[in-house]
Amino acid sequence: MNYTNSKPLLLITINLIIALLTSCSSSNIPTVDISDLEDNECQVEASQLYKSIDKIQLETTDSCLLSNPSVVYFGDDGILVWDNNIVYRFDKSGHFLNKIGKIGHGCGEFVASVSANYNNKRGIILFGTNSNEVYKYSVDGTYLGKFAVSGDDNVLMTSKWSESLGEYVCEIRHYRNDGLDVSLSTWDINGKKLGTYPVYSDDEVAENNFTHTGSLCDTDGGMLFRLPFCETVYKLTKNGVEETLAFDLGSHSATREMVEDCAKADLYEKECYNIFNWSVTPEHIYLCVACNRGTRDVLINREDNSIIHNQFYGVDESNCHIKIDNSGNTFWPWIAKGNKVADFIESRDKTKNPILVIATEKATNK
Repeated sequence: MNYTNSKPLLLITINLIIALLTSCSSSNIPTVDISDLEDNECQVEASQLYKSIDKIQLETTDSCLLSNPSVVYFGDDGILVWDNNIVYRFDKSGHFLNKIGKIGHGCGEFVASVSANYNNKRGIILFGTNSNEVYKYSVDGTYLGKFAVSGDDNVLMTSKWSESLGEYVCEIRHYRNDGLDVSLSTWDINGKKLGTYPVYSDDEVAENNFTHTGSLCDTDGGMLFRLPFCETVYKLTKNGVEETLAFDLGSHSATREMVEDCAKADLYEKECYNIFNWSVTPEHIYLCVACNRGTRDVLINREDNSIIHNQFYGVDESNCHIKIDNSGNTFWPWIAKGNKVADFIESRDKTKNPILVIATEKATNK
């Protein structure tokens, strides 16, 4: 199913499209079966996946003490890390350079950020905020302005800069008294709106807690998007939005009511699978799946959509991630860039910042 960019002359078409979006997936798209992870555990070795693994110790100073970091970007021009609502910039060797973003209520300041993204072609950091505004900064920390991405009746849930599209992609939700509409909106770097693409609509009345956002994943072929209460994966390209993949969660699927109603949080955590992070390379799909008060690392071979790694862990993460060296360090990607994947591992010296691991995948013979 395809949905095209909305223009004034196409309002009737768009309304018809929204009305037709009453189910989460079509039966004619590829499906990845993750409905029974508990009974199908398997492991893969790092040597089977990666041709090289690099480790970069991030410098530790009083100006860059990281507590819960996420990788925003890595490349020859440096490393960007999102932590405590702002971005920390390091060079490619891990030496700290500067902070980007400022918390507060003044000009160029925001209360909190819900996302951090990087347009490496322009050298601009974009912070999505819970005020539905996007704040822009240069890599040296200079404030460049802001723009709004939704009105009073809409909510910005999450956003990501797409290198493949050259556009800023936002998940926008409109909660009606009798249901929900979800769309992807696209913007250029100057805040000009480029398009709106409906992806989901329902007539379900449920509590709204705004904590479970959708998730965006940029790939060479376009931006992928999925919702926690929908099994379909949508792909946004220059030609519009299409259903490209589905995750079959079987009896572990969640309704929107289960996801958003706080009174059902315990049931949701115990009975349902929640894919809370994913990274996609040309060869694989890496999933982090919350289930039964723990988490599973799930690795999918994109050639045939088969599961080649599936391990559960609770408190001790070392039992499930992929072992990458003889020291017992284990690793699971949080972000992908082409055939490279990256995330942090802890330094043995707990007073130091973490180590960034960048693994380069082997090419499979297709």
